[in-house]
Amino acid sequence: VAQDAAVYQPWLAAQRAAGRMVVVDANLRLSAVDDAPAYRANVMAALQQAHLIKVSDDDLEALGTPGANALERARHLLAGSPQAHLLALTLGANGAWLLHRNGVQCFAQEAQPLPVADTVGAGDSFLAGLLAHLLRQSQPAGAASFAKCVEALSDAACQQALRHALASASLCVMEQGCVPPGWEAAVDWAHKHPAQTA
Repeated sequence: VAQDAAVYQPWLAAQRAAGRMVVVDANLRLSAVDDAPAYRANVMAALQQAHLIKVSDDDLEALGTPGANALERARHLLAGSPQAHLLALTLGANGAWLLHRNGVQCFAQEAQPLPVADTVGAGDSFLAGLLAHLLRQSQPAGAASFAKCVEALSDAACQQALRHALASASLCVMEQGCVPPGWEAAVDWAHKHPAQTA
């Protein structure tokens, strides 16, 4: 919220300056604030500090990002966030995209409709699954920073990370209440249920 910007904006900048990976989930809640323009401006300022941005189609609409559809809006946001290496776009039941600064664009959607019990925590589970997979991929790099590993991701690595993130969200929504899955459960789901890709 606007009154917190003086605290978290310098903190985000300091984390980035220290070489740490900065991840920002837009997660806009316009109904919870009194000053929507200031709120949007502060979210956009936070996104400018991120190495990895996570947004939903609803977030992009709330931000007023230009574009004819969610994917165009996501591309516009990534282009306007020069410090970001990755942008994850979630589309609910319609899957998700992972866009890399190097031009890689990956899509994944569950091949079959899911028996949805509760969508609470789906976005958080998606992001947690994405980060967990990216961290696993970065481990062999040893001393290289996490941010540097993300900057150098290949097409295949992006697709694998996206599939793990989608599996994490899918397992979450099939449970009542926010029940994020563990690593092995998401790996098993992704293996047993190949996703549609583009």
